[in-house]
Amino acid sequence: MKKTIITLMLLLVAGMAFAQKNHKMETKYLSARQLHLATLASLEAQGDMTRLETAVAEALEAKVTVNEIKEAFSQLYAYTGFPRSLNALGVLNKVLETRKAEGKKDNEGKAWERPKEWDDAKAALALGVKNQTELSGRPFNYDFCP
Repeated sequence: MKKTIITLMLLLVAGMAFAQKNHKMETKYLSARQLHLATLASLEAQGDMTRLETAVAEALEAKVTVNEIKEAFSQLYAYTGFPRSLNALGVLNKVLETRKAEGKKDNEGKAWERPKEWDDAKAALALGVKNQTELSGRPFNYDFCP
């Protein structure tokens, strides 16, 4: 009986080890593009520039656009600080130069455009008040604040 229990335990442990080794993460909720962007954000936040370089190359191979990666790294500065954000942008630049030297062409993606509403300060304020009112369900009035 003791031998049977030990044998079953060994088989169970071996089966679990085999299952974990061959397990590939599957997700129903994130696309491949989103998973790559999440990986890039995580590595940038950790400051792991060595692994980030590989991840950037993999993301570009998976058709994540250059502008999407630039925007992600640029937006992360508020959470991770300027040094890590700038280092990540430097890694992106290095990877792009390497890929260009190898003859690979990367998709730049859609360039950011300044919304026309921003050119008129009154229109921008009116749009902001309208959005705040819609989101909160009540009018916003910040006249007390200079």
